[in-house]
Amino acid sequence: MFTLKLYRVPNGQLVTRVQAVHHVQTMEIGKSGRIIEVWAFHGPEPSTYDAYFIGEKEDGMDALNDDNHFHWALLENSDGNTTEHFRPAGYGRPR
Repeated sequence: MFTLKLYRVPNGQLVTRVQAVHHVQTMEIGKSGRIIEVWAFHGPEPSTYDAYFIGEKEDGMDALNDDNHFHWALLENSDGNTTEHFRPAGYGRPR
């Protein structure tokens, strides 16, 4: 089992979400490549999962909301060590 930690900073205030996951699957989406979609699986496949979006929201991305859009995320193993850091490569740079 892993722990997925999601972070965003709206209006200068840190908001976090922590979720136990079996594993994750990621993919780059969007035209700019500045969004990573993370599927957080609840158990071994086939399994239900929660979808989160990490990075900069683009115009027309109406599916992104305060429940599923974050600025960065960490995946930790059962020992509490970070195994993955999710943040798009161009995140925060001017377009």
